[in-house]
Amino acid sequence: MGGQSLLPDVILLDLEMPGMDGFETCRNLRQSDWGAGATVIAVTGLSERADKARSKAAGFDLHLVKPVSLTLMRETLNAAPFVNESPRPGPFP
Repeated sequence: MGGQSLLPDVILLDLEMPGMDGFETCRNLRQSDWGAGATVIAVTGLSERADKARSKAAGFDLHLVKPVSLTLMRETLNAAPFVNESPRPGPFP
């Protein structure tokens, strides 16, 4: 099932994926009608300043470095704007 049929409000992406990496995936999402307004969050082991700048340039809203604490993930998801018409599932406990 593709994202266009789900209309996600938040997308969590790793940056180091085989084939199409997270940077290219995010750029493609931002060019689509359904992904342009979603909150896209990089969840990655890449922690250098250059990595964060590259994720911002690709269109990511946030760059979280693994391991991500449950507290930080909860706060991040609860703060994300929900732009599509799906009901908000949170707040996440």
